[in-house]
Amino acid sequence: MNFKLNNHQAQIEITEGNNKLFLDFLSAPLDYLIAEDDSNISLFARKNVKCISFIKDESFFAIFKKDSAHKISLTLKINFDILIEAAQDKFLFGVGDTNYCIDFDGCIYVLDDSNNLSLTLNIDSASINIKKISNDFTEQNVKIMSLSDPFLIDQTSIMPEFSIATFDDFNFTMPRLIRHGIPVISTVPSMITNTSSQADVDYYNQGLGPTSKKIYLRIICNSILESLSYLEESPNLQLKVYLPNGLDTVKAATYQPMYFLSSDATNNISIYYSTFDFYTQGTYNNIDYVDGFMYFDVQVPLTVQKYMPIQFDFTVW
Repeated sequence: MNFKLNNHQAQIEITEGNNKLFLDFLSAPLDYLIAEDDSNISLFARKNVKCISFIKDESFFAIFKKDSAHKISLTLKINFDILIEAAQDKFLFGVGDTNYCIDFDGCIYVLDDSNNLSLTLNIDSASINIKKISNDFTEQNVKIMSLSDPFLIDQTSIMPEFSIATFDDFNFTMPRLIRHGIPVISTVPSMITNTSSQADVDYYNQGLGPTSKKIYLRIICNSILESLSYLEESPNLQLKVYLPNGLDTVKAATYQPMYFLSSDATNNISIYYSTFDFYTQGTYNNIDYVDGFMYFDVQVPLTVQKYMPIQFDFTVW
């Protein structure tokens, strides 16, 4: 197995016999290259995330080192002809006449229909490992995943759905105002009460809030996905916040931790919360904030298991 960085693009080419794998770093900045030699390639997979790649024991390794203590996401693209099997921490795929396995350590992956691979880095040094596996069918195992796994979706399962509401307080007693069905996110308080501070009263009366304000988000799921303690951080779920990027577009999502609040086994629901510090229009902490639409979503590591329609004709001898 050999590898190289293709010219003038953040793409690593992995060669195995006559087969070629291409790993495109879609989140890489323009000045992505750090260093390159015969034994390893170092580049920025995205801003503040370094990737060191090398070949060891006929396997390709990519180690992602992030500067921030928060979870960070990035996007790769990998070419393959067929997806053989997908699990929570790895998936098997085929390129030409060769099958490969990619393992994930310290990160959560989501693979879409365009072979775009979204990685959420949970630790300071996460990694992926691509290796060739045997093509002998007798050595391939058919994996039957347990239907008790809430992150496994089959034809009889209910897809988890989330309802997200915005509030000014942790107790969820002061909801953000709604206009045309859309929450109005602002640093101005949504309401004042007899317990409001004088500063909040002034902000409310003037219609001009402070530079930033923490918004609390209550997230209700239509199923119980995890067994957690009160205020325990979810190891699987993250809130995705898409900030405005002009009048009608949004930036790449920012990932926030979600914390468990409670669950109701009778109605099969669970409740989480998350927070995000919103700023007035301007540049703060090297991030541009503008007025406009923004979106919320929940990142869930789901595995969708489909049934194969196989029929055996036992009359054929």
